[in-house]
Amino acid sequence: MAGMSGMAVNNDIQTTFNDMKINKAKPPVSYLQLHIVDSKEVQIEKRIAKDDPESSFDKLRETLPPDDCRYIIFDFPYETQDGQANSKLVFIAWSPDDAKIKSKMIYSTTKETVKKSLGGEGGIALEIQANDLSDVETADIAQKLKLKKT
Repeated sequence: MAGMSGMAVNNDIQTTFNDMKINKAKPPVSYLQLHIVDSKEVQIEKRIAKDDPESSFDKLRETLPPDDCRYIIFDFPYETQDGQANSKLVFIAWSPDDAKIKSKMIYSTTKETVKKSLGGEGGIALEIQANDLSDVETADIAQKLKLKKT
């Protein structure tokens, strides 16, 4: 699927996202890290299963490149206000301050194409624009999900 930015989105992304939405992925997926290849196509760079030692949000934060952009779809576990275990899909547009201007522009103009390929807003509980690690603090995201009516 190619959007207004002219960027294609690999079909594996939509298929895996849909499996994540209905908890059907085998093995269950904790997160997808997406990147743009050769300024032509958005592809899955990492697909991390929930049983992988690298599946925690803190481990994800450690692997975010300090000088390049990425999209992340994370099945974020949290507790509801009444103490129930839950998880929601979070879309993160990672665009660190030290990324090249061209990369920031490409990722910025392609974000809506990626989201549209995922079915628009359906399934995404929270979207975050992150420019440094302080924008993706575990406690802050959990709090936003608790307060969000979905």
